[in-house]
Amino acid sequence: MTVIHLYSCPGLQSGRLQRKKEDLMALCPNIIELVTECCHNIEVTKELTKNELSIVHWLLSDPFLNEKHSDTSSLLEEPKSILVEIGPRLNFSTAYSSNAVSICKVIGITSITRIEISMRYLIRFDSKFSIDKNLKFKGKLFLDDCEQCTSLIDMIIATQKSSNSNNVIKFSDNSSAIEGFEITRLIPEEVCQASAFKRDTVKLNLIFTAETHNFPTGVAPFSGATTGTGGRIRDVEAVGRGGNCIAGTAGYSVGNLLIPGYEQPWENTKYHYPDNLATPLKILIEASDGASDYGNKFGEPIIAGFTRATGLEASGERVEWIKPIMFTGGVGTMDHRHTEKVRPARGMKIIKIGGPVYRIGVGGGSASSIEVQGDNESDLDFNAVQRGDAEMENKLNRVIRSCIEDSQSNPILSIHDQGAGGNGISISFYSLSYYL
Repeated sequence: MTVIHLYSCPGLQSGRLQRKKEDLMALCPNIIELVTECCHNIEVTKELTKNELSIVHWLLSDPFLNEKHSDTSSLLEEPKSILVEIGPRLNFSTAYSSNAVSICKVIGITSITRIEISMRYLIRFDSKFSIDKNLKFKGKLFLDDCEQCTSLIDMIIATQKSSNSNNVIKFSDNSSAIEGFEITRLIPEEVCQASAFKRDTVKLNLIFTAETHNFPTGVAPFSGATTGTGGRIRDVEAVGRGGNCIAGTAGYSVGNLLIPGYEQPWENTKYHYPDNLATPLKILIEASDGASDYGNKFGEPIIAGFTRATGLEASGERVEWIKPIMFTGGVGTMDHRHTEKVRPARGMKIIKIGGPVYRIGVGGGSASSIEVQGDNESDLDFNAVQRGDAEMENKLNRVIRSCIEDSQSNPILSIHDQGAGGNGISISFYSLSYYL
């Protein structure tokens, strides 16, 4: 295997470059200049021809920036400077790489096996510088040392006694659903190939689901929020015999922001935050970016949400969202004929679709249960964060949508998303359902 390096400047555009410089200067005020460069690392099985290399240059260039790639770097480490390069892990191929390699194969360049982007930072300094337990909803609830007769989940279910009686799905599937309306929609005449559209009158029930993705967002805000959004989208898709996504919501609750130059009188600057979690300000910015980024790539807009930033001292006790809340919700529709999942039977096919499985995002359940102030290693925390692939989920969504738009012959009898536990949870669910 050989790796080709193609460099382009600048790596970051002016706005992001300035924010990155400000972040670095908060750690080291002696920084006087930050220069960036982007590097495409291309792994090949054999040497590329001149024509293939020209195509790769064109493929990796941004037409709006009129950038050009070079096989030599323009950044050289010099006195009073540090050259840092940051990119993905060597043993983990990213979603970007998978899509880029697929494109190369389609256009005939089959010798490329991986393409990753790294960012190079040349940091110049001035002359003075020298180099919590999870709450169990079904568990016993005590108030003032007295055991309550109902659990939290019992209280939640009890609200159905005084709410509208239009529930179609409640407390039993990946999403909830209420009675919808009969509408006329446009669907393809042939769902498995390019075709004309036709009018179709059908009753669609309304779907809503929501969840949180707190611990991963605290460790790696951008990646945590993307996978939180992606996991919730799959809950919408996996309701009944298949659902259709429409729009999303997002919410964030963090501690005191401590914005440089904008400190507020109630913010205590002496409070300590865990080293394995990002700062509240970073969580708020990057988690919001992550949720929007995933939604944009998938095709689901965020239309509502909330933001809370609080850190107070009440009766001598610190009250603050140290472990953040990253809330994600989504609305959608489902054909009323697809509300009930079909019970598994012998001879039915179990099919897994989606992206490849990596040894990443492993141990997220146990890692999130470790005390926030504990001595858990940051490497373990980082490994517990999944990586999002919105483009793959978009492809998956097209498969599901093709199936559910063929209302009378929908081949999906039951659908679930694969979460923590992998095959041990998702596939065994069907075999257990068969025997129970």
